[in-house]
Amino acid sequence: MARHETRKNPSADDELIKKVGAESRRKIRLRQTGTDKPWFGMGLMGLVGWSIAVPGLLGLLSGIWIDQRWPSPFSWTLMLLAGGIGLGCLNVWYWLGRQADEIESESGPDLPEDKVGKGRP
Repeated sequence: MARHETRKNPSADDELIKKVGAESRRKIRLRQTGTDKPWFGMGLMGLVGWSIAVPGLLGLLSGIWIDQRWPSPFSWTLMLLAGGIGLGCLNVWYWLGRQADEIESESGPDLPEDKVGKGRP
């Protein structure tokens, strides 16, 4: 049996080749710029963690202060903690969306449009 007969969908294979090529070029570019180091990834994880933790802690401290000054039947501490964490998550979501847009613009037209840009604000 000839090789071309075993291929079920040549257009899907071509799309896969384009995706792999774009990813390979991106990885080569990362290695050349020096941003493909393990510590760089750890730093990004720390940045994302602190981007959520700091607003959460500020909300927590603000809520404790309000609850001590003006007692009420509901807890400002819990509400502001949840609000701070939510605000931090929105901030990270926005920031990661901008980073994905930068990666997309650097990759060029090789990536299919229906696979890029999903789930961002």
